[in-house]
Amino acid sequence: DMAMELVEKHPWVEALRIRPERIGEALGGLPASHEHCAELAVKTLRSAVHSALERGRDPWKKIYG
Repeated sequence: DMAMELVEKHPWVEALRIRPERIGEALGGLPASHEHCAELAVKTLRSAVHSALERGRDPWKKIYG
């Protein structure tokens, strides 16, 4: 959720620049045992951006859901 809040209303390229440390800072810090959660959030966010950009290159593809 915090990853999305950090990139909401920003260009997609900004979403690709976000780092796990930034998520931790925005949350006021993370325990060492939970730092991997920020890393997973960044990985998922980047995957979503890449997927959306790929879909944009193929406008014939329909989004189902």
